[in-house]
Amino acid sequence: MTKRQKSLIIFMGIFFLHVNINHVDGCILDNAEIGARPFSMAGAVVARADDIVSAMYYNPAGLTQIEGQNLGMGMVYVYYPVRYKDYHGYNKMNTLRPTLPYAAYSTDVLRPFILGIGFYSSMGSGFDFHKGTDKIYGGLMTQVGVLYISPTIAYQISPELSLGLEFNIGYGKSELDMPTPLGYLETEADGFGFGATIGLLYQPTAKWGMGLTWRSSMKSDLDGDAHLDNVKDSLDVYMYWPQSVTAGICYKPIHDLALEVDVVWADWSHFKHSRFKYESFNYLDGPIVRRPKDTYTLKIGAEYHLNEKIDLRCGYTYYPQAIPSADISPLIPDQTYKSYWVGLGWKVASFTLDLGFGYGYAGRKRVHQSSTGFSGSYDARNYIISSQISYNF
Repeated sequence: MTKRQKSLIIFMGIFFLHVNINHVDGCILDNAEIGARPFSMAGAVVARADDIVSAMYYNPAGLTQIEGQNLGMGMVYVYYPVRYKDYHGYNKMNTLRPTLPYAAYSTDVLRPFILGIGFYSSMGSGFDFHKGTDKIYGGLMTQVGVLYISPTIAYQISPELSLGLEFNIGYGKSELDMPTPLGYLETEADGFGFGATIGLLYQPTAKWGMGLTWRSSMKSDLDGDAHLDNVKDSLDVYMYWPQSVTAGICYKPIHDLALEVDVVWADWSHFKHSRFKYESFNYLDGPIVRRPKDTYTLKIGAEYHLNEKIDLRCGYTYYPQAIPSADISPLIPDQTYKSYWVGLGWKVASFTLDLGFGYGYAGRKRVHQSSTGFSGSYDARNYIISSQISYNF
């Protein structure tokens, strides 16, 4: 590795950690799509992950399609205006608006082996509801998520078949502020976990492509402190993030148009093992979510190569609810979402600028018998903007 390559990777790491270390949060149980280009196609790129961020996040085997050295950096701005209204007069909207940066670098100097490294935040929740009535003392706030650093290697087995392996080093962080029958509880904890991603990419013809990705489960052991009305205690948070499998197929009916359909299975039922454990406040011990269920997410994306400089994109996602309605709360207001995505890419010399916009709608859900103590109505939607600049050299 040259001195220039080392300097680029170090710069990426310092920049990413500096702007993201206090924003390790996502939304609902999984965050927005990563990368402005795949973002604009609803993340339906596992069978055609041929840009640096798509390959690093969705299918590491896609690195074999990328020539030279590539650097990509971008941001995802997330706004989830979830409104929670209970039967006692509380009526507030989530005010948390995280900005999630990401970055990736790859080089083909050892082809047929391709090396890369990615930095991104994924999986978690982030909501903040301000105080509104005597029932909600100090409001409700949660930020839970994982920041990943992912060294990656890909190998081109044949012109049609590629394999990719990614090691996921996850720094997890959890914050929770909420009222309890015994007083106002504030917690903060962090720690590490480890996992891996394996990807396959098969392109038998110029018109067809197939991709398969498996992301392993990961346990994050978080250590921290808790305060209950100014009484301090030690806290352990055990986060059991699920494994997932993504399968996709891409078809090009004409040379300049690519269509893809992906299906993502995630065993969110594994998340039920996640729990809080206090040293002294053991009467507060318990699971984070009691009865999550596995989900199948549908992603459909399209990209049209308008000319040598401009690409147009769109997509659709159906994300099913992973938590039973009786178990949701303002801290994890999970619902079934339908999301729509549009975006474009603009190439200038060795630079590419990608922009994307997403809108998701879940509608209003009424919970009459809540196991969490938060009966009421949840009106949810989201607005997400992503921007990215990439450089090939």
